Amino acid sequence: GGCPRAAGMGPRGGGDAEADALLAHVESSPQPFVQRVAARGVVAVICSGRCARPERALRRCLVGTPPSCVDEVCGACARMVAAGVFDADAMCGELLAALAASHASATTDRRRLGDECRVARALVRGIAGVVALSIDPGETDCAGSRGGGSGGNSRGGTPARRLAEWVGPKHPLARALRAHPTGAPPAVLAAVARISGHGPDSAAALAGVPNRVALRALRPFLRHALLSENNGDAARGFRDALHAHLVRVACGEGVDSESSLFAATLLAGCLPWYRTDSTSTGADRTRHQGWVSHARAADVADALERAAAGWLGP
Repeated sequence: GGCPRAAGMGPRGGGDAEADALLAHVESSPQPFVQRVAARGVVAVICSGRCARPERALRRCLVGTPPSCVDEVCGACARMVAAGVFDADAMCGELLAALAASHASATTDRRRLGDECRVARALVRGIAGVVALSIDPGETDCAGSRGGGSGGNSRGGTPARRLAEWVGPKHPLARALRAHPTGAPPAVLAAVARISGHGPDSAAALAGVPNRVALRALRPFLRHALLSENNGDAARGFRDALHAHLVRVACGEGVDSESSLFAATLLAGCLPWYRTDSTSTGADRTRHQGWVSHARAADVADALERAAAGWLGP
């Protein structure tokens, strides 16, 4: 199964013309169904290894095409990395470049805002799939991955090495937030839940790792996002929503006890360093600081209480 690059399906380079013909269908048809079918064809051609410049075909799919085409191709990004056509870092780079282009388009032409938000969601979904695929089944904690070692997925270097480099602001999801400050935050929040969940885009499905390992692998990004000093409206909203999501995980809502313990520990560790809105001044800032610290402390206390009850049993 999958996309056998080495299967020798036709001469190498012969796929470029085929991809161009399929993309012409995408550009000429107003029907989303036709666009999706043509996009699937492009993905199949790329994965077959017959494109001399697969990155060119990928870029044409991601920038300046309808949302249905972008969504279809982004859903297959992890598959293209798994097939060895693209390195994980290179794929994330292409998706992030397309995300920045989408933000620029939405900024310059407000009429395209709706389409560009759909495009942003699709691009973040593609990034999340690559991140999920890159989680090493042999690693149970990102800190341990800094020691190197060989992972189960060797595309673009071992997952252990990649995850050691994908820390803080360098993490692809953190870069996505910067590339599209308005459209990416809700998609990144959904990606966190998706990677550590049970669906087809989860690390369990793509990399064969338990949910608790997937959640731990996201720790460098989660901690960076929770403690970010970006005080834009979208950034503050994302921090609050991420905090609320992790509180629910810590309370054991639909997760195993180890994931609950991890989330509670992460929140408790971040609590002393939670940032407040530095744009507030005087009495307003004091009231805001008090509200943030008390509200989040109460959240974490409740989460720890719930989680402890689950760990200790009735």
